[in-house]
Amino acid sequence: NQIPNNGNSDTNLNGILQRLERLEIKESTLPNDLLLNITMLWRRVNNIRRKVINLQALLDEGTRDDCQSNPCEHGGTCLNIVRGYHCLCPSNWEGKNCDIDVNECRNYAGTDLGCQNGATCINRPGT
Repeated sequence: NQIPNNGNSDTNLNGILQRLERLEIKESTLPNDLLLNITMLWRRVNNIRRKVINLQALLDEGTRDDCQSNPCEHGGTCLNIVRGYHCLCPSNWEGKNCDIDVNECRNYAGTDLGCQNGATCINRPGT
């Protein structure tokens, strides 16, 4: 679920920044401690604004569907995750996009599942 962005946070932050700018114009008539407080407040507001922008970027990234381009090959199932995707590959394929053939000859050599009685194992893509 995405947090709705109705623009209020940007509007409120812009309003605060505009008020601070007007206060800075009048700074020559203000006491030094008040000027210091305004400067500190200005920095904090700008810091909050940067954090809001970064948070919105993360939220936007989290709602992107990286599976839309069908990156998983050979019947792999795409899972959309934060900052990317993950492919669940069929047993005879592997790799980020299920594009690497599993070499069953190598994997099963010397086992009951490998070639028996001196036969030669030939690995074929997808088998």
